[in-house]
Amino acid sequence: EYMKPDGTIEKAYKLNELFADEIGEMGYFYANQIDTDKDGNIYLFTGQRVFILDKDMNKLSTVESDQYLNQSVRLKDGTVAAVIMEGGMVDGPILYRDGAVADRKVVTPGRPITPGGGEDTKTTKTVLPIDPKTGKLGEALNVPYETVYSQLYTGGGDYDVYAYMNTSVFGIKLGKGENMGTFEELFNLLNLDIDGSNLYVMAVQSDGGVVGITSTYSESDDGGESFETFKVEKVKSSTVPYKTVLTLATMDTWSIKNAILKFNRNSDKYRIQVADYSQYNTEEDYSAGNTKLTAELLAGKVPDLIYTIGMPIDHLGAKGYLENLWPFIEKDTELGGRSGLVQPVFNALQSRDGKLYQLVSSFYVQTMAGPSSMVGTKMGWTVQELLNAYRQLPEGATIADIGFTKSQMLDGICSLMLDGFVNWDAGKTDFDNADFIGLLEFVNTFPADFNWEEYYGEDYVYESQGQRFARGGQLITELTVSNMLSWRTTEVNLGGDMTFVGYPVASGVGSGFVLQGGYAMSSTCKNKDAAWSFLRTFLTKEYQQSQGSWTMPTNKAVFDQRIEEAKTPRYRQDEKGEYQLDENGQRIEIPRGYGDGYTDKDGNWINTPYYHLTDEQAQKIIDLVNATTHVMTYDEDVLGIIADECSGLFAGTRTAAQTAKMIQSRLNLYVGEQK
Repeated sequence: EYMKPDGTIEKAYKLNELFADEIGEMGYFYANQIDTDKDGNIYLFTGQRVFILDKDMNKLSTVESDQYLNQSVRLKDGTVAAVIMEGGMVDGPILYRDGAVADRKVVTPGRPITPGGGEDTKTTKTVLPIDPKTGKLGEALNVPYETVYSQLYTGGGDYDVYAYMNTSVFGIKLGKGENMGTFEELFNLLNLDIDGSNLYVMAVQSDGGVVGITSTYSESDDGGESFETFKVEKVKSSTVPYKTVLTLATMDTWSIKNAILKFNRNSDKYRIQVADYSQYNTEEDYSAGNTKLTAELLAGKVPDLIYTIGMPIDHLGAKGYLENLWPFIEKDTELGGRSGLVQPVFNALQSRDGKLYQLVSSFYVQTMAGPSSMVGTKMGWTVQELLNAYRQLPEGATIADIGFTKSQMLDGICSLMLDGFVNWDAGKTDFDNADFIGLLEFVNTFPADFNWEEYYGEDYVYESQGQRFARGGQLITELTVSNMLSWRTTEVNLGGDMTFVGYPVASGVGSGFVLQGGYAMSSTCKNKDAAWSFLRTFLTKEYQQSQGSWTMPTNKAVFDQRIEEAKTPRYRQDEKGEYQLDENGQRIEIPRGYGDGYTDKDGNWINTPYYHLTDEQAQKIIDLVNATTHVMTYDEDVLGIIADECSGLFAGTRTAAQTAKMIQSRLNLYVGEQK
């Protein structure tokens, strides 16, 4: 269809008539992208073919490719090009379609998105101009590796094409041969109050302005998609209404963009400006952004606000870089002060001297669970109590899940108990003690590795988790309680009578909070009241209710609401809204989920559904949260030193006591240096 500027249709063509021969040959015709060049020629991309028509809809040529053409893009000279993604496990240089070789050296500051498929995966994106007269693909033009995973948009001005990635717009100059091309970050759409998550169209106009169309999806139950156009152009700063700007350093703009947009659009005094440190990640080091941000903080370059996931918050708080947030919470009557929050989470987050350096909007609980008949009914146990229960199982049984290794148990226990072993405030550690030595001895009872290929050999017979527990083949399983109902799958598998017994620890309950989104305020923040007006957003009922029920909220009212929702039965209804009844005239309840299921003695597959929470089951969740006093802390430097020193223990060349001394020596020195 040709459309006039006022939206009316000037002329329409039926593609099924134009491409009758092609439909007869392929059995279908589907154009996944349509583009036009400077002469008005039309390009219909259908996967491995491109059909080219002139502006009067006469066929000009057809591109035939042995590769999938991922995308079309119009270059700044008005030429339409095909975009090809190539990737795989590659060892050594990359060979391009035109025979050029590149050694994958980064020629500009890195900003890649983590590729999938393993650390050796190499992915390239090339742009091949199309000759509309002949249908031939031209010489391959290279897209800089750092922007390989971004969407490309029409070029113009100084750049061959443009790209959008991680909320920023980039200008790209394509390369040839060994030249990988260059790119430049032009502006951040999020900092211009534009949500570019679903960016449909973007192009540069003759006056240098960038225009585009984006869409957003409603967070309400009725859903719906709304579209908006935008234009970005340079203006004098004196023409922009003044607002106090607060800088937010983050590695994750995706999860917080909506909160930032809403705050900036609604506030006439303040605005949040994002400093995205994920741009410093490299193919070799996906945590380089966090490392750079930490180094800048320690050097005194401190932003107003910090997204804390992956950051050494205890360390930064002990050095005085972060603001204590308890006073802000206590004065916030609308939130309800401390009592308006799920307090165990924040109590676990606070430092040894009672200061709270970060807040979170949601959380999981990481724990271990087992059948109550095997592990007892109380939460929490010691290594000796665990071993006593294990000795009651039949020969050949395992303590934890199939394939659970020394390293997995070491990571779980150390991540859970790290705040008890490391005192950042004092710059000291406490690993050389009987409790930690006992934990190392326990960890060393697990296998060093597991041969999955051998396990799934010719004699393999599937056995569900429920079947293993039913025959006494396993004592406990590692479990993430992500919401009010997620744990019920494991409960069903364990026979319906389960205890959140936790990892074995010397005292208390071996369960830990896993944080979902953390936020901190720097002690040097220019306007702390303004900063709090943004941070408090993440604790409000409105925000946490909009985040869905797949995690557990930290607002007490929303937490209680989620409990009640999980306790409320849901019943089947017909098309007229009438409740469906069983043979006894009772409403038929809808299952909330299923266990793993199993095969009975006759070979029939049996589903194991679960339904709404009973009062007793709801209390189990509440008791688990109330009994949890630790946060799972994934400090790569500290955990790396522990793992390194445990290699000798696992190899049998060092005792647990010797290992504990070595860990104490190295980490006491490391932590002391950081103070």
